[in-house]
Amino acid sequence: MAVLITNPHCGVKLSDCTRIYMNTAVDGIPIDDLIIDQSDLGARQIYGVPEANDLGARALEGDYTRLMVDLNRPWQWAYVEGYGSFLPEAVPLKDFEGRSLYAEGFNMRQSDINTRALVWDRYHAEIKYLIGSGNYRLLIDSHTMKDKAGHPDICIGTRYGKACDERLGVHAFENVNELFRGIIPRRDLVVSCEKPYPGRFILEDNCERERAEGKIPGFSVEINRSLFADGNGKVNGEIAEDMNYRFQRFLERMANY
Repeated sequence: MAVLITNPHCGVKLSDCTRIYMNTAVDGIPIDDLIIDQSDLGARQIYGVPEANDLGARALEGDYTRLMVDLNRPWQWAYVEGYGSFLPEAVPLKDFEGRSLYAEGFNMRQSDINTRALVWDRYHAEIKYLIGSGNYRLLIDSHTMKDKAGHPDICIGTRYGKACDERLGVHAFENVNELFRGIIPRRDLVVSCEKPYPGRFILEDNCERERAEGKIPGFSVEINRSLFADGNGKVNGEIAEDMNYRFQRFLERMANY
């Protein structure tokens, strides 16, 4: 089965109409440094596939920072406490440490919301188009995660079995365990299923079996930064290249499942 890889959080672009209102720094961290830190660091290198490949795989990468628009959240309007109005869930007002990205009393302009909506709509329209083409039979939503207490080295998420059947989830889990073992010498690989990340909106919208027809099975993969980057966020290119090679082998096994 040909594989569609979504990589929604690797982008670091920030539109001018958003930048002009966003704080220039958060807790003393310049906003451009914060954008890089809170992106899925290393995701392009690890999950990338050549445009022409024998498997027919396609990687759909986000361009804009998740601090501007989160492509793995729904465009669903909800009242935001502390803001005093409604905003789409995909539009964050805080970073992922809970720190405000805007000055107190900030009121987002409609033109800014429209720009973010266009970014979100284009990405999700492309997913729908590619799935609708009938050329893809599996979706892998790819991410990297910060190294926090209790976090595994790799997490497979199936939305607790809603995004794919148990056999496919087990197949993915077993092959990740086998293919990525030994990536760091003398370190045992810890792979989890569902915890801490069972998968979010992209899987929910495109893979959950009880929803509308036109879905394909899928799962998410989260790789811990500690496997390929230092504490300052510097990616080890040699390890990232090795991980990409292993990911290509993983794709081969998934495509032939």
